[in-house]
Amino acid sequence: MINRRALLIRTTAIAAALSVPQYVMAIKRQPDKLNDENKQLYHYKINVIKTVKEIIKGRSTSVYSYGDNLNAPVIKARQGQAIRIDVTNLLDEDTTVHWHGLRIPVHMDGVPHTGQVPIKPGETFTYYFTPPDAGTMWYHTHVNSVQQMG
Repeated sequence: MINRRALLIRTTAIAAALSVPQYVMAIKRQPDKLNDENKQLYHYKINVIKTVKEIIKGRSTSVYSYGDNLNAPVIKARQGQAIRIDVTNLLDEDTTVHWHGLRIPVHMDGVPHTGQVPIKPGETFTYYFTPPDAGTMWYHTHVNSVQQMG
């Protein structure tokens, strides 16, 4: 039979062991951080490019993507901590990035001609905001969406 003290020690040891992978994964996944008035600033750099990918085996197709991957990079930040995302447009046409579901200032929301001037080819626009909400969000263009989102 197990006594109370042994139960508490074993339970604490198991809980500690289970939490270690979370801390290790969080350390490995942290983006570059900059010091901004003693707050951590999450900083990402994304290139919007046109490339060729094999989506169906044996068939190459032209696609627009955020970076070299067909899947856009995962951007992680903490609720209430500033994030900076430098988006460089390497396309032959204007683009923006719309942050779906985030309650952020309109000039950072990526809706062209409403709050943000589109990012011209060869230019970089810096999105800078503090996410007020926690959750999983997604992002996409709002310029020529039919062509750019396929």
